[in-house]
Amino acid sequence: HARERLRERGLLVGDALHVLKHGFVYENGEAATRPGCFKYKMECTTPNSAGRIVRIIVIHSAANGVKLVTLMWADEK
Repeated sequence: HARERLRERGLLVGDALHVLKHGFVYENGEAATRPGCFKYKMECTTPNSAGRIVRIIVIHSAANGVKLVTLMWADEK
């Protein structure tokens, strides 16, 4: 799903990695479908985003690390 969204929005894997490294979580996480895992929204601008904010959705678990679910422009619903 995330790879499709990258192509659809003209973004690169590097943009997602940039958000993971430099982005912020502004809201509390919410429970994911897998017990004990939580879903978070992270966002920031990236070198490839022309000043637009990129938002990624990730699931974090202590056992599996971080899984990228999807990404989007923060200003689009």
